[in-house]
Amino acid sequence: MAQTFNFAAWDRLVDQTQDKINQLSVLKGGEYAGDTDRLANFRRNAAQTHVPMEVVWSIYYNKHHDAVMQYVQDIQDGVVRDRAEPLSGRVDDMIVYLILLKAILAERGDADLRHLIYDEFGCMREAATTNAQTKPTYMRDGPQRDPYEGRRDTVAQEPTPRTKPVLDGKTFGAKHTPEAEVPRPTIFTGYLRSTTQSELDASLEAFLRGKL
Repeated sequence: MAQTFNFAAWDRLVDQTQDKINQLSVLKGGEYAGDTDRLANFRRNAAQTHVPMEVVWSIYYNKHHDAVMQYVQDIQDGVVRDRAEPLSGRVDDMIVYLILLKAILAERGDADLRHLIYDEFGCMREAATTNAQTKPTYMRDGPQRDPYEGRRDTVAQEPTPRTKPVLDGKTFGAKHTPEAEVPRPTIFTGYLRSTTQSELDASLEAFLRGKL
């Protein structure tokens, strides 16, 4: 029976490779470039050696490419040798470096990539703030979920208690509470016909009791 690499195995390989690339991008990116400029190490070494970033990139990339090509030559010649790193790791590194080359091309204004860092007016897009939500799954302690997700529209709100009016320290229709507020009598101006203070108080009390 002929040997086959079935599609299920291929899908698992693609998923595993994507996870590995994401991991390498975060870990090695932080080690080499810091937290602000993902091309910082290429930019820095290019400035020190007075060459374009692409030249620095090719040196880093070719180290892994040379190891893979030596493996191909060894297979052809029947040579078995010990290797410092698994070939699959070399391939993962090459994929990361190829994506880094795309980042350099985007910065150079590649027609298919420039929209990633430039807006329609040619201005640099603002960098997104890094937080726990933007970290890959393997960098989190657990699922990061909104604790109020799905509850905002279902959780009943406590009703706001109505404050009953107070006159001379007494609350009408309820026991006196320190939180009760004294209403301003200006809203009753149209109903008050007395002129003396005692008559004014009596009219206001009668109004509040609903006897006017």
